[in-house]
Amino acid sequence: MSEASVKTAKSAKLAKTIKRVSSAKAPITAWQPLTLGGVAAYAHASPVRLLVTQCVVAVLSACCVLWFIQTQYLPVIQRAISILPEKGEIRSGQLLWKGDPVKPLGESPFLAVIVDMQDTGRLGQIADLQCELRKNGLALNSIGGRLEIPYPLGWVIAVNRNDLGPLLGAWRPMILATTGISMSAFFLVLWSVLAGLYAPFIRVWTFLIGKQVTFGGCWRLASAALMPGAVVMSAAIVLYGLHGLDLVGLLAAFGLHLIVGGIYVFLGTFKLPGSR
Repeated sequence: MSEASVKTAKSAKLAKTIKRVSSAKAPITAWQPLTLGGVAAYAHASPVRLLVTQCVVAVLSACCVLWFIQTQYLPVIQRAISILPEKGEIRSGQLLWKGDPVKPLGESPFLAVIVDMQDTGRLGQIADLQCELRKNGLALNSIGGRLEIPYPLGWVIAVNRNDLGPLLGAWRPMILATTGISMSAFFLVLWSVLAGLYAPFIRVWTFLIGKQVTFGGCWRLASAALMPGAVVMSAAIVLYGLHGLDLVGLLAAFGLHLIVGGIYVFLGTFKLPGSR
């Protein structure tokens, strides 16, 4: 074999070796945040790619909440409005009510709307979330406790079927759309704030384990790591709405989704490329 042939063979072998090594070290393309490698890839991805992914997850999460509200809460509210008296209002911080002082207006396992003018508690807790119309304010009861909201003193609010029925029918699409947009925006802001709290600790940790990543990359990794938890919580809401989980299970899923985010943040750092 000639010297030129030997050099050519060596050059080809060297090129194959370089190609194999470079392909092995190539970072994973950031396109989904459901695996540890996928989360780590966002540390070296563009902020635009991260934002697009966050928007998709935020919209899907908001849709799950809206589905639950529309299928489990709104029918109860509509039934409650349909049996309100023809006349009734909140004036000067008090409910002016003509009818039974203690009466269930609409109920399901998830939500109950009742009137209890003297706060007798006679009906007990009949739903996971119970809204009680009292003489001086609205009381919200659930497993987490009781929240009392006094009626505004300077407002006159209709509490009768003649006014509230048409009003809900006319504004229902706008209410749902506004709620969905607001929740999506809230999720995006919340993830950004939480990622900002995680980022300094991730930066210190990645330095200790010998990973090369910028502070911005740490923030993007933390942002991406929070999305699997959001998917877990969205699935739990759907299961809750389908009677697959009770309220205690839903609260447990809320705690679990926080743990999932922390796990993805911690273990995702080990998948970062470019270790020293």
